[in-house]
Amino acid sequence: MAHLSDIQCFFSEALGTAILLLVILAVTDKQNGPPPSGLVPLVLFILILGQGACLGMQTGFALNPARDLGSRLLCWAAGYGRQVWTYRYQYWLYTPVLGPIVGAILGTVIYDGLIFTGSESIFNKPDTVTRRHRSKAPEKASCKTITSGEDVV
Repeated sequence: MAHLSDIQCFFSEALGTAILLLVILAVTDKQNGPPPSGLVPLVLFILILGQGACLGMQTGFALNPARDLGSRLLCWAAGYGRQVWTYRYQYWLYTPVLGPIVGAILGTVIYDGLIFTGSESIFNKPDTVTRRHRSKAPEKASCKTITSGEDVV
């Protein structure tokens, strides 16, 4: 990590978490045409595997403050001393703790602002005309069985 600045480390963690939240929100949104329910874990596995391969080498791939903070607390309790807290001038605070929090907020705001259109959206609330149109959607037409000699138009 000596080749990365602290801002680059923070941005790497925030970007990884933002992408993770964007994909999680997209595959679990029922109005977004999600994959079949059995494929959601596979999609998330491929996403996390890809993120680990692309972003994991730079900062240790925290994506969750508990993933870094728990092991840091254990090392401190095991006797490693203050070095776990003072490495790179409080690196532990803003990269693996604040980076994923900022990334999660950013990913959720991007998804809500650009993609999600439900009634509980903060940024993308449909107007009254759109809500009225969605509530009065036509029912599906029943299919008529064609017997020999009949033409259905």
